[in-house]
Amino acid sequence: MSILIWILLSPFILILVLLFVIIFLCIMPIRYSVDIKKEDELKLFARVSYMFKLVSVVYALENEKSRLNIRVLWFKFGDDKKPKKRKKIKPVNAASSKEVVMRKLEDIKIETSGQAETREVTSLKVDEKQKEPSIKKEAVNEAEEVNETETDEKPLGKIKNILNKIKAVLTYPQGKTIIKLVFNALKKTGKILWPKYLDLTSEVGFGDPAATGYFIGGFEAVSGILKLRGKRRKLNIYGNFTTDNFVWSIDAKAKGSISILRLSLPFILLIIKKPIRKLIKDILKRNKS
Repeated sequence: MSILIWILLSPFILILVLLFVIIFLCIMPIRYSVDIKKEDELKLFARVSYMFKLVSVVYALENEKSRLNIRVLWFKFGDDKKPKKRKKIKPVNAASSKEVVMRKLEDIKIETSGQAETREVTSLKVDEKQKEPSIKKEAVNEAEEVNETETDEKPLGKIKNILNKIKAVLTYPQGKTIIKLVFNALKKTGKILWPKYLDLTSEVGFGDPAATGYFIGGFEAVSGILKLRGKRRKLNIYGNFTTDNFVWSIDAKAKGSISILRLSLPFILLIIKKPIRKLIKDILKRNKS
C-alpha cells in the first residue's frame, strides 16, 4: 500500500519541488555594482552576480580596451581565459625550401598566363555590353527615383502611425486612466531598479551658459519629483558656465540588488486592473479579426 501511495503522490511532489525551485530563483536577489570615472578617458567597472556569485558577469573598460568575463558555476567564458598553447614550428631544410620556392614560381607563371586569357575574354564581353541600347539605363534611373521617393515616405509614414496610435489610446474609453496606470507601474519599476547606494559627482558644460542652466534646473526638478536622493544616495551635479565647448566629467559608485519577483510585481498588478484587461481583450479581438 505504501508503494502505491508514493506512486500516486510522486507527480504532486515533483510539482511542489518545481514550484519551490521557481519561487526560490525568483526571490534570490540579483546584485550589481558600478564604478565610473571620466576626466580625460572613461573608466568603467561593472559586476552583476546571482545565486551567491555562482553566476556572474564582469565588464571593465580602461584605456579604450574592454574586457568581459562570464562565469556560470565552475565554467568561465570571456577575455581572461588562458590562451591556447601555440604549436612549435619545425625547422625546414634548405634543400626542401628551394624546391618549395621553385614550385611557387611555376604556379605564378601559370596564374599570370591564365589571367591574361581571362582579361581578353572580359574585354570582348565589355564591348558587347556597350553595344546594348540605352533603354535599360533609363529604366534603372526611373526605378531608383521611385525607390528614393518610397524611402522618403517611409519615416513620415512611421511617424503618422505612432501619432495615430497615441490618438487611439487617448480617445479610447478610460484612456487617461490607462496612461496613469502605466506611468505608475514604470515609476515603481524605476524605484526598484534604482541603486540602494549611490555617490555621484559630475560637472557638465554645454558651451552655452543658458543651456547649462536649463539642464541643471531640469535635472533638479526631475530628481525632486522622482525622489532620486536619499540617506545613502548622493547626487551632486555642477555646471561649468565658463567653457566654450562641451565638457563632461563624472565620478560615481553605485550598488544595488533586485529580484525577479519584485521586478515583475508592478506589471502583474497592472494587468489585473480592469481598464488594462479590457484593452488587452480589444487588442486580441482586433488581431483575430
